[in-house]
Amino acid sequence: KSINPTGTGRVVQFAVSHRLPWHWFELPIFALLGVAGGLFGVFVVRANGFLYHAKAPSASPVVNTVLSRVRAFSRGHAVLHVVVLALL
Repeated sequence: KSINPTGTGRVVQFAVSHRLPWHWFELPIFALLGVAGGLFGVFVVRANGFLYHAKAPSASPVVNTVLSRVRAFSRGHAVLHVVVLALL
């Protein structure tokens, strides 16, 4: 059952077959989507770096130590890591 979960002989339930060729007007659209995604990625990385360097130091070294230890512990636990980063 784990090798053929859907009973169709395929690994996925909804398979895609490419029987039709590309149309000429589709290629620039996909290229623009790729460029837009790359530019958005650059923006997110730069904004993250700016926010990281603009962060004010914490008021207490104890708070900073506790947060650092929680972040270090959560690196092995993906969900906990996301929650901790969201709360910072």
